[in-house]
Amino acid sequence: MPDDAILWKLLAIITGILGLCLFLKIRIEIIKRKKIQMELLKNQKELENIVKIRTNDLVELNQELNKSKKELYREKTFSDAFINSLPGTFAIYEEGKRLIKWNKNLALISKYSSEKLLNFNPLDWLGSDEEKKDGSAWLKKILDDGKTVTIETDITFADGRIIPILTTGSPLYLEGKRYAIWTAIDISDRKKIEEQLRQAQKMESLGTLAGGIAHDFNNILSAIIGYAELARLRISAENKAFPHIKQVIKAGKRAKGLVQQILAFSRQSDQDLQPLKVQLIIKEALKLLRSTIPTTIEINQNIDLTCGPVLADPTQIHQIIMNICTNAYYAMKEVGGTLGVSMKPVNLTDESPDNIMDIEPGPYVKIEISDNGPGMTRDIIDRIFEPYFTTKIKEEGTGLGLAVVHGIVNTLHGNIIVDSKPGKGTIFYIYLPMVKKTITKNDTKQNTPPPTGNERILIVDDDKIIAELTKEVFDNLGYHVTACTSSIETLNIFQKQPKDFDILITDMTMPEMTGTELTKQIHAIRPDMPIILCTGFSEQINEKKAQAMGIKKYLMKPVAINNFARAVRKALDGK
Repeated sequence: MPDDAILWKLLAIITGILGLCLFLKIRIEIIKRKKIQMELLKNQKELENIVKIRTNDLVELNQELNKSKKELYREKTFSDAFINSLPGTFAIYEEGKRLIKWNKNLALISKYSSEKLLNFNPLDWLGSDEEKKDGSAWLKKILDDGKTVTIETDITFADGRIIPILTTGSPLYLEGKRYAIWTAIDISDRKKIEEQLRQAQKMESLGTLAGGIAHDFNNILSAIIGYAELARLRISAENKAFPHIKQVIKAGKRAKGLVQQILAFSRQSDQDLQPLKVQLIIKEALKLLRSTIPTTIEINQNIDLTCGPVLADPTQIHQIIMNICTNAYYAMKEVGGTLGVSMKPVNLTDESPDNIMDIEPGPYVKIEISDNGPGMTRDIIDRIFEPYFTTKIKEEGTGLGLAVVHGIVNTLHGNIIVDSKPGKGTIFYIYLPMVKKTITKNDTKQNTPPPTGNERILIVDDDKIIAELTKEVFDNLGYHVTACTSSIETLNIFQKQPKDFDILITDMTMPEMTGTELTKQIHAIRPDMPIILCTGFSEQINEKKAQAMGIKKYLMKPVAINNFARAVRKALDGK
C-alpha cells in the first residue's frame, strides 16, 4: 500500500507539473497572441493613419485636378467666346495647309459643315489661279519669313458667292510646328460706301461742269430762241416757215429746261413745279419718238386722258418718257419689237399690291413703259439707276439717263419700279402723285402781244449777240435802247448821264465787274433806279439775294420775249 501511495503521489506530482507546464504554455501563447494582437492593432492604426493621410492627399490632389480642370474649361470657354465674338472670321492653319480651328462666323458665312471645313486649305477660298498664286506668296511670307501680312482680296464660295475681305495673317511657332493665324472681315459695305463716294465725286464733277457750261449754253439758247421769236413776230401765220420757227422755239425751250434739269440733278438749281396734265406731254414725246425710231419698232399707247394733274416741271416729264423709251428702243433695235406706253389713275393704300415700295397712300398717275427686248439680269437691275452705269457701248450712252429719271421721280415724291427677266422683256412702272390744284392756262399770256413803251433802257451783256438781240427786241417795242458789252463802259455812261435812263438790264457774269457789283455802283449814284438782272447761271446770286439788293426782277436766261417785255413793263411801272 505504501508503495502504491507513493506511486499515486508521484503520479499526482507529475500530473501537476504537466498541468502547470500546459498552463504556462497556454499562458505564454495567450501573451504572445495578445502581443501579436497589439502589434496588429498598432499596425492597423498606423495603416489607417497612412490610408487617411493618403486619402487626404488624394482628395487634395483631386481638388487640385478639379480646379485645374475648371480653369482649363474656363480658359477654353473664354477663348471660344472671344474667338466667336470676333466681328469677322478666325482660322488657324497647321503648316499653312490644314484648317484645325475656326470660329462660328466662318461656318455661318461659308455655309460649310465642320466635316467640309476640317483640313480645308487656305488657297481653297481663292477663285482664280492668279489669286491662288498671290495666296501662296502671302503664306510664304507668314510661315517662312515670320511676317504679318494684311491684304484685301476676294473669297469665293462653292455657291458662287464672292465676298471682298480685309484679312490679316500672322505666324505662330509651337512645339516644332508652324501655324498661320488668319482673321478677316467682310468689307462689302465699305466697298459700297467707297463706290457711293466715287459716284458722289462724279456727281460733284457733273455739277461743276453743269454750272460751268450753263451760263454760256443759256446765252446761246437766248440767241436761238430770241431771234426765232423775232422771226415769228415778223412773218404771218400763213407763211410756210411759221410752223418751222415754232418748232425751233419749242426745241430751244426744251433745251433750256434740260439745262435746268441738269442743274437741279447736280443740286445747283430748283425746279419750277406746276400742276400739269402729263398725258399731253407723254403724247407729244411719243410723237417725237415715232419720228426718230425705225418702223421695225411698233409703239402701242393707251393713255387715259381723264387723269388728274401732277405737280411737276414739263421738261421733267418729257425726260422721264424719252429716257426710258429710248432705252427700250436700244433694247429692241436689232430685231424690232413693241414699245408699250400706258397711263391710268390709281389709288394706292397701305395694303395696295402696287404699293410695294411703301410710298404715301393717295391718288397717283401710273405710267407703264414696256418692251419685249432681251430683258435684264438681277445684277444689272440693281445698278441701272446708278450714275454713269450703262450697258450701252461708249458711243451710245453715258449712263446718266436712268439716274436722272430716278432723281426726278424721287423729287416729285413718286416711285419707279422695274420688272425684268432675261428673255422676258422689261417693264418700268412710274407712280407720280396727283394734285388737286387747278392748272393755270398760260396760253393767253403767250399769245398776247408783248407790252410796249417809250422809256429809255440801258442794257449791258458781255455777249455781243445777246446785247444786240436785246436791243433789237426792245427797239421794236418802242423803247429807246442803249446797249453795251462792258460793265465798266455802262457805269461810265450812267455816271455822266444818271437821269437819262429809266431802267437798267444787266447780265450777271461779266469780266471787270459782275452784275451785282454794277448794281451797287448804280444804286450808289441813283438809289431809285429800277434794275433787272439776267443770268444764265450763277452760284453767287439767286432771286432772294437779288431782291434783298433792291433788284426789281431776277430773270433766268433764256427769257421769252413776252416774259421779258412784261418784266420790264412791271419794273418800270413799279410793280
